[in-house]
Amino acid sequence: MPSSFKHDPLKLDSRQIRLLRFINPQPSSPGIHLEISHHYLEDRIFRRKCPRYWALSYTWGPETPLIAISINNRSFRVRRNLWTLLSAVKFGAPRNLDEETKDEEGLRLEEMYFWVDQICIDQESTVERNHQVEMMRSIYQSAISTVIWLGPKGDLPGSDEIIRHITVKDAPIPTRLDFYNHPYWKRLWIVQEIMYSRQLIIMCGLHGILWEDFTDYYRSMTARFGQEGGRWSVYRYELWSLVEEKAAYLEAPPENPRIPTGERLRLESDERRPFEPTGSLRTVLDTFGDRGCDDPRDKIFGLQSLVTPKERIAVDYGLSREELYSLVMKRHQVDTELARQLTKGIDRNLMSLLDLMDDGSVEYDQSDG
Repeated sequence: MPSSFKHDPLKLDSRQIRLLRFINPQPSSPGIHLEISHHYLEDRIFRRKCPRYWALSYTWGPETPLIAISINNRSFRVRRNLWTLLSAVKFGAPRNLDEETKDEEGLRLEEMYFWVDQICIDQESTVERNHQVEMMRSIYQSAISTVIWLGPKGDLPGSDEIIRHITVKDAPIPTRLDFYNHPYWKRLWIVQEIMYSRQLIIMCGLHGILWEDFTDYYRSMTARFGQEGGRWSVYRYELWSLVEEKAAYLEAPPENPRIPTGERLRLESDERRPFEPTGSLRTVLDTFGDRGCDDPRDKIFGLQSLVTPKERIAVDYGLSREELYSLVMKRHQVDTELARQLTKGIDRNLMSLLDLMDDGSVEYDQSDG
């Protein structure tokens, strides 16, 4: 049965978003019932204030099965992983964190708002997707917290051991490493969500841990076992890059950036402005471009908020892969020989990222001269 809920259009000439709120969120009440409404992230002219909200970060997962929920008293079908996340929130997750950590104002669930991309963006509208993806950085920066959802406890063996070892003194060292190899850490869209969020809560089942507590633990475990190789090192890369880049964004002062290899992604900040991206397109693609996504064009559009403004590409899902390739390469037509060599590196990498290497739709110059 198709969804009967239809999105009312957003005002695309403004910074308008949709937010969700639970209706009658009692654990004993059947189903998921939500209310959706329009709000402005910034409205200095009319001084309309956006409600405080949480952003939810998760993997979409398989297209089937779809599970029906209610939005504004009409049916809407979501994928299973989002349904399990909404169910956990309805049941009060994360239960083990104190209320002040979750929200210092102590709001009840029915008073809280949530932003969820699968619902709050009309996925059938290309124009709206362009508009909202362009705003993604601001959406996550403006959220009071972002919840990282790793799924129900039963889907992730050993998660209880991890959380217990982090939160309980002298708890035994976990023997399962599924937590670190979760598909979530390998997805492309989570990069900007993690980098720009003010507070992150990692949630599995009904329990959660703060990002800072988890990364401190992860670094200590890597220092302890990472040099030994074996199964610990197998699970390091995708998560390690996120942990280190997030720390570098927050910790490295502009005059003394931490640069482990080559050019470094870095966010500069002072008291007058929010973090600003200073990574080149090449650096961003080299660092995060091999992460998974359903649409090859997301390799470019899903990382634009991390790219320095002068190299940024406007989000336009009306472009084909070939058109997007040509547009990006046109931006990198430069005069010096050194820059041309760098552009060749982007060329090969970009074609691979957009799945154009094998279909012959774009010619690639393989010469070295």
